[in-house]
Amino acid sequence: MRLPGRPSLAAHRSPERPKRRRSLAVRVAAAGIIVAVLAPTTAAARPADSLAPAEVALVARPAAVTGLSVQAGDAPGELHVSWDPHPDGAVDHRVRWTPAGQDFKPKKDTDWNAFPVDNELTISGLWPGQSYKVQVRARFSGPNSQWSEVVTGTAAETTTSTKVTDLKLTDLSGQPAENSGPAYADADSVVWSATLTVGTDGSSPPGSGYSRWAGLGELSERGLTLGGTSMRVMLIVQLGGGLFLAMDRATDTDFTLRLGDAEFTAGESLVPDTAGSGRYWWATDADLWTDGEEVAASITAGSATLGERATAPPIAFFSQIPGQHDGASPFTLRLNFDRELPVTAAALTDHALETVGGTVTGAAAVTGGSTQTWLITVQPDGPGDVTVALPAEEACDDLGAVCTADGLKLHNRAQALVAGPFTDWDAVGQRTTSLASGSYHTCAIQADGTLTCWGANEKGQLDAPAGTYKAVAAGAIYSCAMATDDTIACWGYNTNGSTHPPAGTYAEFAVGQRHSCAIAFDDTITCWGYNAWGQTLFPAGTYKAIDVGWEHSCAIATDSTLACWGYPDWGNVDPPVGTYQALASGDVHNCAIATDDTIACWGRNFEGQTDSPAGTYKALDAGYHHTCAIATDDTVTCWGKNNYGQADAPAGTYKAVFARMNHSCAIADDDTVTCWGNNRDGQNDTPAGAFETVAISWAHTCALEAGGDVVCWGYHRFAQTEPLTGTYRNLVAGNSHSCAIADDDTITCWG
Repeated sequence: MRLPGRPSLAAHRSPERPKRRRSLAVRVAAAGIIVAVLAPTTAAARPADSLAPAEVALVARPAAVTGLSVQAGDAPGELHVSWDPHPDGAVDHRVRWTPAGQDFKPKKDTDWNAFPVDNELTISGLWPGQSYKVQVRARFSGPNSQWSEVVTGTAAETTTSTKVTDLKLTDLSGQPAENSGPAYADADSVVWSATLTVGTDGSSPPGSGYSRWAGLGELSERGLTLGGTSMRVMLIVQLGGGLFLAMDRATDTDFTLRLGDAEFTAGESLVPDTAGSGRYWWATDADLWTDGEEVAASITAGSATLGERATAPPIAFFSQIPGQHDGASPFTLRLNFDRELPVTAAALTDHALETVGGTVTGAAAVTGGSTQTWLITVQPDGPGDVTVALPAEEACDDLGAVCTADGLKLHNRAQALVAGPFTDWDAVGQRTTSLASGSYHTCAIQADGTLTCWGANEKGQLDAPAGTYKAVAAGAIYSCAMATDDTIACWGYNTNGSTHPPAGTYAEFAVGQRHSCAIAFDDTITCWGYNAWGQTLFPAGTYKAIDVGWEHSCAIATDSTLACWGYPDWGNVDPPVGTYQALASGDVHNCAIATDDTIACWGRNFEGQTDSPAGTYKALDAGYHHTCAIATDDTVTCWGKNNYGQADAPAGTYKAVFARMNHSCAIADDDTVTCWGNNRDGQNDTPAGAFETVAISWAHTCALEAGGDVVCWGYHRFAQTEPLTGTYRNLVAGNSHSCAIADDDTITCWG
């Protein structure tokens, strides 16, 4: 599986290594917004809340369960729940729990409900030291019992402080703030927890996270009570080198916001110059997430009163950035500030704005009398890329500095890249043998084995190493390649060592979100990169196939058993016993085809991702929260998240299937293409023709016809579905662009 703005999860194999049986599915990019939709559990699987037919007269419910006890468990984050056996002999029980002060969750939310047969249950994975309320009811073949009384208990605390972050906050001088360094969790009064599904606003550089106003990203829970006041989270967005939080009501209570491993204290925040109440802003020195990622979020109430906070510094960002210029004509883009600033057109054009590959020829306020948004005109010097930047100067008296009237200097450097027409490719006729596309960059191996990259370079994505190579994989903002001597080199954004592969020679490798893994020629595994959840703590033994999920990895051993490691929640790293021949990892779930051709799945199951179908199968592909497989009779079956119909597989027989975030595609036995799922931008409006392969992206899809023609359909904002001329032999799709290798080995990119 692959997410937009996330790296390819397909393994890259050395040509010298003997091929083993692998899935027919081609792994391509995937991402999007998460909406929890869970298929109802069947009555055969467990009793419903009431199985009595509608025409039967209602019978009084049995008495409630008594003797409910909720105590701290033996391990940190555990609660032990027990109750008296029901005198009527229950079939099983429903236990529900939630943080104190919150509403109970629906029965379908299996993260907050369980159905034990016995009269006790140990709940794990909770916040150590947090209070939870619990209720139990007995369930029967007829009406279920009344609910028990609500009993509150505290999850077992850790015996030592638990390190939750080493992310540094940055003060306005650029020096580490006083709270820099490790912080420690204190979950005594967690008042809110949720899953943040990251979305982006489409600008460059993008604002990313969650915004109720902009319809950006999603939160599984928005409501909370803080300091006795009920409120809702409206905004959690990183933009311009800072993190913005807004709630629809203000609070006088200090609190700590935790996002994954990072934490932010309200008392150390500044007040951003944005609309709304309950506003907070922190400077950050690192990206907190990538598009499509799921981030655990929580708010812990403090014991102190929130004191007076200073105003946040101004930020700047570019928008309406053209995807490409023609090398001769001027182009425009917008420069935005988050507030009115004492800046003039002359100051911007003459001193403040910097360019490479072009010249700023004009700046005009978009709205008369306002200095918040400017239309910038740029004349390119030629066909090369043009970079436009507004630096954050060291002091307000520096020439070209942008500051507020009271002396707050610009917080961040704003920068935009407008690509040239790529005429160099056509003129020089560079040949390539391999191609990989990230979110906003592409890399290729030329005929002489050297690497070349183009596109966005804010994290060094284009700084390809010297040498000769035979395979390349592009992540969201970093890439790795296998050299002709079988060593691996990586470059781009270095998240905790993601661009520092270990020495040695390897047969294949898989690039993940923030970590990567490789199989050596002796069949052992090594991993590198982000390791907060044990992603690089690879197992001993020998292996023949590997796939990488969100923050975990799974592999098939040489004896065909499974091993997984990394993020431990939801059963991601608890594969089933047995022997297997093919493997596919989604974001937080995994599926594998056993040696008897049946399918087994494991991991998070809040939307039926692990409800694997009966039957026998020969290929599978995992999307973000759904999976599709080709059965041995060539029909397609899908399961898991189905909010857009992406799991409603069509009838017919197929030879390849491609699962994506919200839609899926398959190539039929007659070589036609069928797509299903989200069709908001025409993703399912497949063209007629016979096709050899499909490259499926965020909201557009391209396919290669048997005769070499490339056809694209779906989202067209950046011209990513423009028809091509010529014949091609390979193609890849990024978030909003695609590239293809022509029969003469030249490259064409569009979007």
